[in-house]
Amino acid sequence: MMKPSLFTSGQITRDLSLFVSDSLRLTAGLFNAFEPLAFDVFDGLNEVAGEMQRVGVKSVHLSGAGPCLYGFADDQAQGILIREQLVELGYIVHLVETTESSSLLTLGQSNN
Repeated sequence: MMKPSLFTSGQITRDLSLFVSDSLRLTAGLFNAFEPLAFDVFDGLNEVAGEMQRVGVKSVHLSGAGPCLYGFADDQAQGILIREQLVELGYIVHLVETTESSSLLTLGQSNN
């Protein structure tokens, strides 16, 4: 059940923006308080995550409150290959690239 204690202050997102801007391993800072709940609520989500990992997706995560999942590839070529395999399995897949960290996420913080 959704409850206020599942929501965070947003500090994790701000910290993640610093990971991205400092080129640290992006996946190390990922967190979603709804993941444990979503994998219990949405039938088949575990199977989809397993298929994603089987074809090479790194670090599968829940987007928002679900049921959308996302993950990472080492490079664009691997991402294209992963997308093709998941589409063949009948999934809707979008391949995107990360961008530089937005200054909007680091307002009031030093940009040194």
